Amino acid sequence: MKPIVMKTKVLLILLTVLFVQNSFAQEDDYMLKITKKACECLSELKDTENITTERLGLCMLAEAGKYKDELLRDYNIDMMNIDETGEELGRLIGLKMITVCPEVMMSLADIKDEDDYEETLYSAQGKVRSITKEDFIVFSIKTEDGRTTKFHWLTFIQSDFDLQNNYESLKGKTIDLEYDIYEFYDAKLGDYRNYNIIESITIVD
Repeated sequence: MKPIVMKTKVLLILLTVLFVQNSFAQEDDYMLKITKKACECLSELKDTENITTERLGLCMLAEAGKYKDELLRDYNIDMMNIDETGEELGRLIGLKMITVCPEVMMSLADIKDEDDYEETLYSAQGKVRSITKEDFIVFSIKTEDGRTTKFHWLTFIQSDFDLQNNYESLKGKTIDLEYDIYEFYDAKLGDYRNYNIIESITIVD
């Protein structure tokens, strides 16, 4: 799923570049100066972990403040009332930054994806009732609510336990799971269905 998301993101950025590029060259010189300065400001950071949307906003404001009269005249953006017009300023400069420093904007997009991904993880605790080898290894877990749910091992699983060599010994043990839900096409059903994909396992007892 993540590679598909990344390909879609790159495609959208490329389409935006084509859309913005034609009009960008005709616009006032000061907008290009603001955009270049914002890109330079972010590029000075040592690593992408320090590139945040908040820092992006500060980099934009630092240079845009020099052109408050022009922004008010051409875009109705009032730098003296930035709480109300800041979103429009960010949208305007952000689009132009895609053409000037796309690598920086991609870094921002990657960080946002990682943050969103971490926030959407689910958790469950239960006893391992069975471990089956289908197309992939599947753990059947009886959770605290009494239901038995299947969890699939498709990607690397974070665990202090030597899972790869000893996963069968987890049968009968109580474990904590972190997992995500993905939608895949089931050829047998002829439709899409949800799969619980394990992200981490911790042995409780």
